Amino acid sequence: MIVAMALSFIVLMLVASAVFLLTAPASINRASNELGRPRGFLRAVATIELLAALFLVIPQTRIWGIGIVATMAVARVVILFASNRSLSVVPGLMVLGALVPVALAR
Repeated sequence: MIVAMALSFIVLMLVASAVFLLTAPASINRASNELGRPRGFLRAVATIELLAALFLVIPQTRIWGIGIVATMAVARVVILFASNRSLSVVPGLMVLGALVPVALAR
């Protein structure tokens, strides 16, 4: 039960984030470009998030999804801590916490 809830939470967060990034307003794209990220960066991140969500849904590829999500979450947490945005770290930490029961489930 907890594993299913954690898995659902992670997949919903990934899909919602990917949809937001794919439909991001121009101001978000400008802000991303001002930070020195390449033009298609947000689309690439959204694609990786959708791929990770797909991997998590399929039991045979779940370990790959866990690896992708963990890597992305750790990177986000480190980047946000480095830029002194401590409050913005909370969603990344929630995703990492939700990964624990998913990773331990058989």
